[in-house]
Amino acid sequence: MLRTATAILQVIITGFALYGPAHAEKPLAEGPAAPLVYIAEGKFILGLREQGAWNFIATLDKVYGENSVDVTVFDNAIWGEPVRLAEYRISATEVTVAQYTAFLNAVADTGRHYHPEMGDPSTCGIKRAGGRYTVAAGRENYPVVYVNWYDAAAYAAWAGMRLPTEAEWEKAARGTDGRLFPWGDLLLPENCNHGRPTKDGDFPDPSDGFVHTAPVSAFPAGKTPLGVAGMAGNVWEWTADWYVPDGYKRNSVVDPHGPERGTRKVARGGSFRSWGPALSPVYRGKFTPETIADDLGFRCVK
Repeated sequence: MLRTATAILQVIITGFALYGPAHAEKPLAEGPAAPLVYIAEGKFILGLREQGAWNFIATLDKVYGENSVDVTVFDNAIWGEPVRLAEYRISATEVTVAQYTAFLNAVADTGRHYHPEMGDPSTCGIKRAGGRYTVAAGRENYPVVYVNWYDAAAYAAWAGMRLPTEAEWEKAARGTDGRLFPWGDLLLPENCNHGRPTKDGDFPDPSDGFVHTAPVSAFPAGKTPLGVAGMAGNVWEWTADWYVPDGYKRNSVVDPHGPERGTRKVARGGSFRSWGPALSPVYRGKFTPETIADDLGFRCVK
């Protein structure tokens, strides 16, 4: 259930007042803390140069057939210039159902609502009864979904972290060697929870072992060389930045952030419905910040 813009604004203002910087060191005492992976200070190549985009399309055509990929899908990722980021630490996995449930229970007495009503615990993994939240059996290590951008930002602040910038997310996924996928330059569908294209749109592909979401560590071969998991497929991941098509050209070359305002937030990584180019860390997804979906989650940085 989507909230009105006014209600959302009130929630996020109040939430950050309660769980923002003054409480930044509050630990995830009621749930398992996500391990953090250190990303060193330094430069990396953000986006793709135009020739690099064409080369990428050529490699995808070898997998899916000639002319199967629209060359315009990378138009808003054309840049391929070095930017420098300060050091940071990023969650090794997406935030899980168990971790988010701990947050919900920690803030339950405030009367604030940081998650839409859960209709089917088998899909979202969380049950609500008597003002408390519990995890549906077996869903503890699945990524939390149905979380809008404001919910994700509130969780991150409560946990003493924040959402990654678009550049931070991409550097963690591609490294300083500019990989086209978290594990390397070749699309290996067996390394992630992915979808399949049809004439009616993109749908889940059960051939990877999962019809919908998978546990956050289900595809160890899909990790980055530094050990960050799940950055291709499974669930889209919110970033901190507002989306604009030419955002890279407006960026600072040191610790870039998105524009100060916008109508949609950038999400990265694709989901269990995604295939081909959307599984690459260079692909820029975007959703209105109020969006909730069964394939949209997040991870944090510190």
